[in-house]
Amino acid sequence: MLNYVVTGATGHTGKIVAEALLKAGKPTVVVGRSAEKLKELVALGAIPAVGDLDDVAFLEKTFHHAKAAYLMIPPNFAATDGRAYYVKIATHFALALSHAKVKHAVYLSSYGAHLPEGAGPVSGAYYAEQILNAVPGLNVLHLRPPYFMENLYNNIGMIKHGGILGTSIAPDFKFFMIHTRDIADIAAQRLLSLDFHGSSVELLTGDGEHSHTEILGHIRKATGKADLPYVHFTPEQEYQGMLQAGLPKPFADGLRDMYVAFQTPAWTAGADHSTANAAPTSLQSFIENEWIHAFNAGATGSH
Repeated sequence: MLNYVVTGATGHTGKIVAEALLKAGKPTVVVGRSAEKLKELVALGAIPAVGDLDDVAFLEKTFHHAKAAYLMIPPNFAATDGRAYYVKIATHFALALSHAKVKHAVYLSSYGAHLPEGAGPVSGAYYAEQILNAVPGLNVLHLRPPYFMENLYNNIGMIKHGGILGTSIAPDFKFFMIHTRDIADIAAQRLLSLDFHGSSVELLTGDGEHSHTEILGHIRKATGKADLPYVHFTPEQEYQGMLQAGLPKPFADGLRDMYVAFQTPAWTAGADHSTANAAPTSLQSFIENEWIHAFNAGATGSH
């Protein structure tokens, strides 16, 4: 029997995709680097595949009996060349998918993945899409989600210890936001229906557009910090802050480029939001029911 393969199965989207496939009774192979972290999914009936995405032979073996696959390229803080890293992993996926003659794949891409230059790690997603589009016989759907709500967890340390909320994004600049759970639900639906053909892109909008002025209002209400200010950093100030926080320079370089591109018209150029796929989780609900628990627990890291 052909199965489904889920890469990044211990991550925020992969785990939910795997759970949905298993709930639907689909034989599912879950890919991860740690057998221990895959145990929860194995207990639900998943087949573990423990290995590294750098290993093409491992991927070819894993995809050998695959009907469809969920593909995601995990962030690599140690990569000295973000684009080269994306190209390498996408090429490994392509070789394995082609060798196994897999017919369908959903790839977790990003807003801005139409930009081959100047968008940091997101420009890497552009090349990944092109590589996957070239796999013979593969029907591939590129999901392009916007800014993750979970990125707001990264501001907890600044709020708790610095007494401010600050980014290089202008306070009234509006942008789409989405919960990773909603991305996973959409990915699972498309994998179960397999109703996409050729190479296609699906744009996601989350629950709509938000600004940091609005985000600040929700955080003030949730934390009781009515006077919490928003500080609009310059890109260079934010970049230096990333370096001081310990991010490797190549990774910080990419994030700086991405956040600059994020606020330009090019980021959403040509995007047809009238046909985009909305998602149910609201920003307000996320902050009041999830973010605040992490804040109260003292969490400061990325989720």
